[in-house]
Amino acid sequence: MVTEPIIQHISGFSGCRKIILSTPISIRYLAPVLLVLWVTCIYIYRTETPRQIWYRPARDLSNSITADPGEDPSEDQEFSLEEWKETQMRRRKRIGEVCSLRADLREMEPDPSEYLFEPENNILYCRHGKVGTTTFMAQLLSLSNLSNSTKGKYTTGPLLHSHLPNLLPLPTELDIRNTSQHSHSMSIVRHPLERLVSAYQNKIVEKPVGKYKQIRRKLEKIYGNASFLSFILYVLDSSRNWCRSYSSCDLDVHWLPYVSRCYYCEVPYIYILKFETFSTDLRGIQEVSHIPFKILKRNTSGGGRTSELATKYLTSLPYNVFRKLLRLYEADMEMFEYDPYQFTRS
Repeated sequence: MVTEPIIQHISGFSGCRKIILSTPISIRYLAPVLLVLWVTCIYIYRTETPRQIWYRPARDLSNSITADPGEDPSEDQEFSLEEWKETQMRRRKRIGEVCSLRADLREMEPDPSEYLFEPENNILYCRHGKVGTTTFMAQLLSLSNLSNSTKGKYTTGPLLHSHLPNLLPLPTELDIRNTSQHSHSMSIVRHPLERLVSAYQNKIVEKPVGKYKQIRRKLEKIYGNASFLSFILYVLDSSRNWCRSYSSCDLDVHWLPYVSRCYYCEVPYIYILKFETFSTDLRGIQEVSHIPFKILKRNTSGGGRTSELATKYLTSLPYNVFRKLLRLYEADMEMFEYDPYQFTRS
């Protein structure tokens, strides 16, 4: 007869339990059969179980997460400078905690070309794609001491992204780490999965131009269509070839992990802004630094609010694909206190 501990080990698979309990073979000769049944049950469980089952995480990355609210508080309630300062302190502390635990994020050499420096207001900025970057770069251009004629040349997103890094580069004589401590250094992040949905919606669905038109064609050729699943499979396949580690990751900037571009364990940023609380964060920086930022509200995607699209797209992914996606952005989730299952809970 099979012993109770063995039965408890596989009790999650009721069908297999019945088979094993009804097997009259002694435990001595049953071990190989049990192993085969156990592997078979795992395969059946993962491939045939309804998708809702993977909403329950096997390794819950959100145990120590107290994520910022999804809506910007400045739109609904009175702004509190003290609460904002506490939030900034908590974000910096969290970065330090994650860096102390993850050796794979330390000793990464910052790339000066990823930074913009606006000397008029002493702003050091490391940028990411699809986190409100165009809006913020437009603010930097407006704040700068560049001539009005120069500013007038760069009024669109593509022009800003292609020219502003050359107009506001980090001077070669400045050390990034030291400058970060003695300037208004900042970086903007967003829920990594919502950002991925935004990149897909904007670059593949709505405006597939240039290299993104080629990526769409590649999706259709290799994966059969340009669906969100095909896009995610493309990102994951690319990561196997071009992102073997966070310190050596060459993915597209719109889905490159945050930790691979802005070196949070090496550069001590003063401010960490979040797309979800963008207006509040800008207002807080404005009040403590007296930099005259324009407080703007967020845009929504042409396909609807991106958070709604995120729920729609992410819940359509197969279990194994979703888990691989979480592994790719695991460090970002941990560092910036984002709940990996925010968009997939029923």
